Amino acid sequence: LAKKLIIADRLAIPLRTLVGDPEQYSGVYVLAVIFLYAVQLYADFTGGIDITIGVAQMLGIQVTENFQRTRGCGCSIHGTCVYDREEPCQGYVN
Repeated sequence: LAKKLIIADRLAIPLRTLVGDPEQYSGVYVLAVIFLYAVQLYADFTGGIDITIGVAQMLGIQVTENFQRTRGCGCSIHGTCVYDREEPCQGYVN
């Protein structure tokens, strides 16, 4: 909740100011906007996820972590990973 309310929402204020009048700011301010927007986006997203997990736990719903590791055969076909395969990869898969 702190990430969402303290970090993300507080960063939104200067970002609105900097983005609201782009002709007035240049150079290092543009770099600051890029960096601060990335931090704000991360804090907003992860804060929202934390709130969702907390509410689910209060309702007795167990939420599992996602994307800890990939599942599947481990083969890479044309640069993409093939998931949820029980048998070993053998050549090209449609």
